[in-house]
Amino acid sequence: MNAIYTKIKDNILLIGVWLLYFFLVCVNMSSPDNLRIVPYDTFNSVVITIFNFVTIMVIIKSFSFIAKSKLIIFSELFLISYYVSIYFNRPDYSKNVIWVPMMIFNAFILARAICNKKENVEKLLITLASVLSFIGLVSIDMASCKFIAAYMGLIIKLFTGLNFMTIKIVETGERIKSIMTNPNMFASFMGVGIFISLYLCEHSKYKKLAVAMLLIDVVSFMYAFSLGATLMLAGAFLIYFIVNMKNSLAKKLFIVLTTGVISVFCVGTGIKGIGVAGFITYVPLISLFVGFVFLLGIFEKEKDILSSKFIKPFIIAVCSVGIIVLVLAFTVIGKVKFTENALEKSLSVRLNSGEYVLKLEFDDALTYDIEVQGQTFEQASSRNFDVLYNENVSGSNVEVPFETMENNRAIKVTIKPEGQVNLLSARLYDKNDSLIKKIKINYLLIPDFVENRLSPFSSNQNALQRFVFFADGLKIWRLNPLIGKGPGAFFIHFRDVQTTQYNTWSSHNFFIDTLCDSGLFGAISLISMILFAIYLVIKNRNNEFILVLGVILIFMVAHSMIEINFIYAPYMITLGLVLGMISSNSDEKLSKGGIDNNFVIILVLSLINVVFNVM
Repeated sequence: MNAIYTKIKDNILLIGVWLLYFFLVCVNMSSPDNLRIVPYDTFNSVVITIFNFVTIMVIIKSFSFIAKSKLIIFSELFLISYYVSIYFNRPDYSKNVIWVPMMIFNAFILARAICNKKENVEKLLITLASVLSFIGLVSIDMASCKFIAAYMGLIIKLFTGLNFMTIKIVETGERIKSIMTNPNMFASFMGVGIFISLYLCEHSKYKKLAVAMLLIDVVSFMYAFSLGATLMLAGAFLIYFIVNMKNSLAKKLFIVLTTGVISVFCVGTGIKGIGVAGFITYVPLISLFVGFVFLLGIFEKEKDILSSKFIKPFIIAVCSVGIIVLVLAFTVIGKVKFTENALEKSLSVRLNSGEYVLKLEFDDALTYDIEVQGQTFEQASSRNFDVLYNENVSGSNVEVPFETMENNRAIKVTIKPEGQVNLLSARLYDKNDSLIKKIKINYLLIPDFVENRLSPFSSNQNALQRFVFFADGLKIWRLNPLIGKGPGAFFIHFRDVQTTQYNTWSSHNFFIDTLCDSGLFGAISLISMILFAIYLVIKNRNNEFILVLGVILIFMVAHSMIEINFIYAPYMITLGLVLGMISSNSDEKLSKGGIDNNFVIILVLSLINVVFNVM
């Protein structure tokens, strides 16, 4: 018993981080307060208050190590900028909106304290990675057989009163929203987990655990089908491979390619069991287990495989095949099959103003209801559109004339036949009957619900909306450029500046939200904090651990420029932990004389956090 007590005592902060993630993920899920024993805001406030008190105790115990960081000064300035904005704006803000800088600040301190001992660095990584993988595993389970979630739901309901099993996990098609109820945020978390697990696969003594976490993270990321996160992850991987050109690149490529291939198998097999009923709902978890067995077996032969003279040709061949398949997926076009279960199809195209004729070729002469919609950026934000053409037409070769209005550049064509038929081609001509383009009517190798994600300028208006949010966010910032309009400014003021109707919590850009909240003071502090962290990564580029943290930082910041990630408490904590680990494992230090003064600032800010949260 004494040994167990000692082990818990030595790892109490790590256990606290795990529990903090677990409960904040659960209570931030979308559910009405009338389904909770403890209201949403109350439960969150209790958790955050405890977090603030723990931070103060950690500061008092480990202040000399914590205060030796230059990076923490930028975190302090970022937090101070929010309090300055609150003081001068004096709005009746909810205390929750100060969470962004508060969480980053507290998590930074926590990471510095944990990493005071070298042996705790790997433990913190495993703690973070295990929570993320657990979120992924439970989300896949919730979307399929609910084998794990049924038991976990009882625990969550006991502590939060949330009816966990009522949460809608699956979105369009087989896309998983996750227990976070947001597929893009889910994908971003899984992206962080992928890089941590990749590092652990090479450097941790817990190889089997790292392999399992890596596979879960990659499969979960694929199930999320987030276009923005995928693009950002691809960019982060490009950086990851470039910085490791001279550091076991063949080994890293082998791990990534092998995991990628097996993950495609898991998703391709398991996707039929998502959002359905019957025994097939167990397929996603079964395929995940089978994939893990295969992946572990391959990785156990890693040294023999990598020492083989065939490894370089193998990697080149796999990369080449992957590129070819990717190119084919986006270029090979098939016909559109209208069946009893799918008697509607939307096509997308972007056009300038003018007169056009759309010529459709079918394999049978039927009657078709065809509607052409035009949409501007502003209309996309309110889900409005202009009807450019709406008629019933007949025949196997159909001509649809229409004229786009000013700024109607996002065009959606909806085709509804009276029966089963195949659409063979769609061509667009100008008023002079000159061919402008052949419209891609159906990707042969890409499912329809994924194709929907690849057409953001038509049936999916998310991309268009971002431009409106960004522009309105900058309008709010200009109301008070220096110190902003206070925390939560975008949500409070967007109705005052919007030109079209929409409703959202955020501008979907972390930097624009910061400008709205705390003006140039806050934005400069935030940008300085990130740039200084990147400087530390470059300065310590011979340390592979620091390089991986740098890639994670770039991925998180890049994705937060198009998503609402930083209105979510665990994401803020993740950024703070990453910054804290970069600081703790680099050689940046304050001069001896600056330590005591910085300690006072840190402690005072932490006390203000507690007072602000319990008011």
